[in-house]
Amino acid sequence: MQTMEIREEGFLDRSEPDADGSNDYWYEGTYITFTFDDGRSLRARRYRDTPGEAALFFNEVGPQEDDDETRLAVEWLRQAGVSTARVLEGMTGYRPIWQQRRPPSVARKHPRPPTLL
Repeated sequence: MQTMEIREEGFLDRSEPDADGSNDYWYEGTYITFTFDDGRSLRARRYRDTPGEAALFFNEVGPQEDDDETRLAVEWLRQAGVSTARVLEGMTGYRPIWQQRRPPSVARKHPRPPTLL
């Protein structure tokens, strides 16, 4: 079984302030890099204002969506409080690859099944 090293790094991406000191955009959060025994890596991003969501980014030489390494990373994110993990799908936007199950009382009101890996 693969093991992974986890590195978290904060980021701040913002526009230059305008004349009154306001920013057009301001994104703040954490990049999480998962590096596995075989040298491959996977990166995730969490924004500070939506800590329950994470976006995973795949590359051609890293783990892919259905790999055990991706499942390990998603499990780590789940334990860190993430309830939805998404991937960027071309120009169509993000789609969930894992979503926490709803409690049974909520599930009865909303019978649509959750998206899982």
